[in-house]
Amino acid sequence: LKHDDNSIYITQYGPFPEIDSDLSFSNEPADYSQQQLTLDIPASVANPKIAIANMYWSDTGEGFFFYWGICVENYLLDCNDDQWNADLYMMNNVYASTGNTSSICVCSLDDEFFMYNYFTSPFHCIDGSIGSFLNFVPTIVDYLSPDGEQLFFGQSPLFIKSFFTYDNNLFRPYIEIIGYNNEARDYDMRNSTFSLYDSTGDLFAEGELLDLWESYLPPDEYTLMVEDTNFSLKGLAGTGRLTNIFDSSLEMPNPPYINAFQIRNEDDKPVNQLEQNDISSLLVSIADSELIGNEYVYFPVITDSVKAFYKEHFAETWSELDVEFIHDYDDYHTWTFGKVFSADLSSLTAIDSVAYDLKICTQDEEENYTEFILEPAFTVGNFDATSISDNEIPNKDPNELFLSNFPNPFNSTTTISFSIKENIKNAEISIYNLKGQEVKQLTIDDCRSSIEWNATDEFGKIVSNGVYFYKLNVNNETKAVRKMILLR
Repeated sequence: LKHDDNSIYITQYGPFPEIDSDLSFSNEPADYSQQQLTLDIPASVANPKIAIANMYWSDTGEGFFFYWGICVENYLLDCNDDQWNADLYMMNNVYASTGNTSSICVCSLDDEFFMYNYFTSPFHCIDGSIGSFLNFVPTIVDYLSPDGEQLFFGQSPLFIKSFFTYDNNLFRPYIEIIGYNNEARDYDMRNSTFSLYDSTGDLFAEGELLDLWESYLPPDEYTLMVEDTNFSLKGLAGTGRLTNIFDSSLEMPNPPYINAFQIRNEDDKPVNQLEQNDISSLLVSIADSELIGNEYVYFPVITDSVKAFYKEHFAETWSELDVEFIHDYDDYHTWTFGKVFSADLSSLTAIDSVAYDLKICTQDEEENYTEFILEPAFTVGNFDATSISDNEIPNKDPNELFLSNFPNPFNSTTTISFSIKENIKNAEISIYNLKGQEVKQLTIDDCRSSIEWNATDEFGKIVSNGVYFYKLNVNNETKAVRKMILLR
């Protein structure tokens, strides 16, 4: 760790085989890359601590050996905010068969036991950029960022990755929840749920996700649903839902799984918000690995089975995206294996201030099926569900105006109530959808204190489910804006 006083703190590790060059330490700017990092801290973490761990690795030709730096309580960094910002300094030296990486964890300390909430994948320096460990040829699972740019961890979007093994009908699912910058999200893991159904549709088991480990499954076809509702995107509560349909009686029952999932902007950076008219794409890597005997064997997924869909957030109907196969990585040891697919999202960015959901589907030759839904997956333009709130247009005097609706959320009708203590020349309630389009205008006279909206537009047509905003205009002046949700 390079500190402000230019001192370097070194931790002792075991011996490393096959180091074939001299090692040196330097504070010269040409010898290291500086990376700005921001971590979002889960709101439920009490007294969060930041741990920076180092890992040294060596490739002996017979596999990788790892040496982890162990963080102790005395070296944990305090964090008293909902984000932690820091500068990371990475040495530019890359050795032929050995290297060093770093990983950052957000953790809480309970009776001297570390509870990790988020931690990044190990990363190192690649040509002046920060990239994932072991990926010497950068692929879409890398979080590559040039020297000095900001890199975010702990934010949405995310994806759920599942891999199964069986031993005497014992079901061992290896399920991970991964952030879009390839960080492991243990907080989401420990607070997500599962439901497991048999071939008759009966509920076989349900509960907390971590309770799913090593369950007894008689031979049958099962549907496993994993749900994560522990994140939000631009003020919208998020849901990630993985569905696996698999036959446990098969020799190769493991369904395909997503190995990487990113929304890329026109600068080819992984993001969760696109600008209006961005040239953008969805990139996804899908693999199918089976444990046969004591070896993992890679099987390519069926290219034609990979489908991608989108819809506006809260809408009900999915529309299909054109999916293009890019290339195939079949080297299991690179951590980047799988078929890589792309879908153009550029047409979706023509609308400003909108949120979109995404769905990915695929299956293998045994007809084991995987579906992943992320709601919302990304936003476009100035969208922020929290920006139009009770406080966005402050009232000059809170005693002079009241505006609310009940019920909220509502099913078919809601009553908008208001109280205005100034002389009214003209007043109306304007209702807008998430795109900012006016849906309906309700005229107010000074004898009324409430008005009903029956979820129809100006033409009497019933509007779709979703978030709507209503604005109170009095004497040609906007007084307040509120949010309501239609859920049928």
